[in-house]
Amino acid sequence: MSENVNQENKQEQENTDTPETQPQQEPSPETAEETFTVTRDQMEKMEQLAKMVSDASDKYLRLAAEYDNYRKRTAKEKESLYGDAKADTVKPFLEVLDNLERGLSQFEEGDPHRQGMEMICRQFMTVLEKLGVQQIEALGQPFDPARHNAVMHVEERLYKSRDNRMISGVCAGIAEYFGIDPTLVRLAWVVFSLLGGSGLLAYIIAAIIVPENPAD
Repeated sequence: MSENVNQENKQEQENTDTPETQPQQEPSPETAEETFTVTRDQMEKMEQLAKMVSDASDKYLRLAAEYDNYRKRTAKEKESLYGDAKADTVKPFLEVLDNLERGLSQFEEGDPHRQGMEMICRQFMTVLEKLGVQQIEALGQPFDPARHNAVMHVEERLYKSRDNRMISGVCAGIAEYFGIDPTLVRLAWVVFSLLGGSGLLAYIIAAIIVPENPAD
């Protein structure tokens, strides 16, 4: 009987001691907030490091941009040098082709010599085409200084017009010379005559001095 009483007392004592002996649950590391104390010297050092990183990044970007420009400029210069060297090499052969065409015109159609010359000319043109040489149509085309070579310069002269003339064709001739509307020239001449008074005399002198167009 006494043993049962002692066991009950021990169980009651354990039950009463359990809440007091249980440790309190500590906050997890994830929920805890960490705080750091930074001195003024440390802050200045961090700012200096940040500035050094920013300067290094800026220098790197500038160096990359300069290298890209250098690469593009070098590639363009190489392409230009290659084109100039090829043009200087091919140009003398064009004179040879001209002489072959002149020799071809000396033979009649059906002549075996002409057929042989034609084969040589075709082979020559094929080689030039592989080098990027293309024939430019120039006969009867407007002069283009970027593509055509001038072999003769014809100076334009002022002539009186016979197709578009009111009195003697002076105004129309001036308009054709400058490439403008003859009506504008006539209006300007009338205004000049009304304001200055010597426009009529100048027109008479021009009608005497300016020659007729020989092409008309």
